[in-house]
Amino acid sequence: MSKDSRKSTSNFIAQKERKSARFIHGLTITKKTLSVVSTVGDAVSPFLPAISTICTLIEQIVQIYENAQCYKKVCNTLVDRALMAELAISGLLRRKKENEENFRKQGFYIAFEKFAVVMEKIRDFAIDVSQISGVRKYVEANSVQERFKLLTSEFEECMKDLHFTLAVESEEQRIIDQRSLKEDVNYIMEYLRKINDAHYKDMALLHQEILSIKSQTNVKLKEIDSKQLSDPLIGKSDDRRGSVIKKLLRRTFDVACKPIVLQKSGKSNVNLAILEKVSDSPNILRFYGLSIVDNHEVMIFEWAELGNLKEVYEKHDIPWPRKVQMALDICRGIAFLHEVGVFHHDIRCQNVMITRNLESKLFNFELSREVNAHSVDITDKFMSCLFWMAPEKLNRDNPYNHKCEIFSFGMLLWELCFEKVPYKGKTTEYVGKHILNGGREVLKFNYRKGDDVIEIQKEFAKIIKQAWAQDPNERISLPLLFLSLETLCAKYAKPESLCGLLPDKSLVYDEDDDDFDCMTEFEDLTNEIDAPITLDEGIELHMKRDDESRKKAWECFSKHADLGNPKAKYWKGYYLWQGYCVEKDMVKAQMLFKESADEGIVDGQLRYAFAIFKKTMDPAGKKEFVEYLQRAANNGNAAAAFQMAMLYFHRSKSIDSSEFVEKDSELGIKYLSIAARNKFAKAIEEMRNMGLDI
Repeated sequence: MSKDSRKSTSNFIAQKERKSARFIHGLTITKKTLSVVSTVGDAVSPFLPAISTICTLIEQIVQIYENAQCYKKVCNTLVDRALMAELAISGLLRRKKENEENFRKQGFYIAFEKFAVVMEKIRDFAIDVSQISGVRKYVEANSVQERFKLLTSEFEECMKDLHFTLAVESEEQRIIDQRSLKEDVNYIMEYLRKINDAHYKDMALLHQEILSIKSQTNVKLKEIDSKQLSDPLIGKSDDRRGSVIKKLLRRTFDVACKPIVLQKSGKSNVNLAILEKVSDSPNILRFYGLSIVDNHEVMIFEWAELGNLKEVYEKHDIPWPRKVQMALDICRGIAFLHEVGVFHHDIRCQNVMITRNLESKLFNFELSREVNAHSVDITDKFMSCLFWMAPEKLNRDNPYNHKCEIFSFGMLLWELCFEKVPYKGKTTEYVGKHILNGGREVLKFNYRKGDDVIEIQKEFAKIIKQAWAQDPNERISLPLLFLSLETLCAKYAKPESLCGLLPDKSLVYDEDDDDFDCMTEFEDLTNEIDAPITLDEGIELHMKRDDESRKKAWECFSKHADLGNPKAKYWKGYYLWQGYCVEKDMVKAQMLFKESADEGIVDGQLRYAFAIFKKTMDPAGKKEFVEYLQRAANNGNAAAAFQMAMLYFHRSKSIDSSEFVEKDSELGIKYLSIAARNKFAKAIEEMRNMGLDI
């Protein structure tokens, strides 16, 4: 790119940032205008529901961008579209009189309704790609690009239909947007390839298992017979660490028995059940279940021979290549939690356990605090982790999110680098004010021995600064953080370079750290607009089950489906399939089921699967049947989860699955339990017949 082109691109990006800064103010003005217009019955009245919906969607798209974990550039581009829409609608309302002729045209009304549908699709797409737990829906690199291209094309068509000339994109903007999209897609695909966890190839299924557990008020936890616990064959001085006792489980491996100090509750059981699921990750300390030791109920965890990371660095020095490996392992554990919708809440070295083989495993995260062995009140908990806490979270009213977690990881990385607790010797009041004012710990490396060490320190310093940025939106994303550490690890933490721990004080650190680094009135006119009832109202009519209500529901579903609404397509297909108020047309119904399924409607995924099953069961049909059935199951549909279980058990009454689904009882039980937890009667009965706990 030439110097002039780079300057032009830079100016264009700066202009976009200035526009975004004015966005919320502009949206407020639009809503005020809308509230004034809504008080008068005029030509605009039929458009008000759609305009109000669009304004709400615009707000949601902006909020999604603010909270995006990944595909940040793509989400920013979608915000640009939202900004265009806001400006266009605001101008339209201000110039209502000049546009009165358009407001009386049925075609203009339909264009507005279609625009609302497109904005909803953009919102849903942004939700998926902005969160780590959603990006696996787009496992193929070109699927994000294709969806983005389709949605922006639909957006442009709507803008043209509404005569919103403000929305016409410049060629330069298109080039920048495509470049941003390509960059985002490349790094996310690389992240998904490298983060792949062999223990859980199907993260969507695990996420659904956790969601189904969260929906319960109480769950039964795995109980370990105390007879299976015995004392270690050879006792050691640290077999008892405070209230935690080391035992041998089934005379095979060491475990930690941690007393339950707080009163156990249904919610505690739910949290521990989730902990049991996520601890299958190699970077999270495994939770085995509950047992009784010395007449006290205890939690049984994997035994970490070396204790927590803070205890390790207080007794030993950790070589720099080993620090790189530890940092990557901790990051991998955090990423695993985020992908299944769990935040740790207390990232610091004290909550990372180290095994005999120097493996790093996350421990003591928020979901298990209710049964933490240390009985402390919420104020003590807050103060104990304040030195690692993001500035926005120092105000306890602010919600905790992934950006807070990234900040804490940056502080943990500083702690690991310098092998000491941050802000040592300073009061919590002083540190709190210091952090709020943009201050941070000293980031000054004094140890120099070999080029590799210098490069590791430089990369660590870069990552730390990106992680603890004062503005949450400027902090490095978790996928980019992981890729940075993975690249560093591949270069400097090769197996041959990973030695064990060093004697304490082997490494030299800068001790001169007293100073911290410091781093905003219309006429009432009649209308001839035919405005359909809302989709929700149509569904309510359907539930009444009488012919007149269903006739109105059919008209509603048909009109909204013609506007492109995915949920309406499902309902229109359902009426065509059943022959409600219309002649049966299973071919068209199947087409509508597929369209709704491909746009994420779970009921559509299930219906399309069985529509295929009814029509054909050739090899291609069987493969597609299982694909869509599994999509519905992984998205929480209880009936689909039950059918998947039967397929994996090879006990389906509808179809012989042995020729195209490999028998897998363990996977079958997982799907069966999801269906049972969602109150699916057949699944509950099946689990009872199999002697399994629900």
